[in-house]
Amino acid sequence: DGVSNAGKRRVVEARGGKSSNAYHNKSISQTAFIDAYRNLKRNFNVGSYKAIKRNQYNRAIEIANEWKPPVFLCDAINACNQQIKMDI
Repeated sequence: DGVSNAGKRRVVEARGGKSSNAYHNKSISQTAFIDAYRNLKRNFNVGSYKAIKRNQYNRAIEIANEWKPPVFLCDAINACNQQIKMDI
């Protein structure tokens, strides 16, 4: 659905895109998705993003698109993306 897709796109973008090291780091990915969806649920006071009311759908997409990772996660993403990949 649109809210889920907006959330996924934003999390991928925040990690530096699909070719970044952070995109392929399972721990960073998991933490980012958890935080993004927790933010949505917190903003609408629901247990699941799927429980967001239809009349709030557009606002939910806006909030998903505006999500920013917390400082500790930004630091982890930046550190991970600065590492050089070595093909052996």
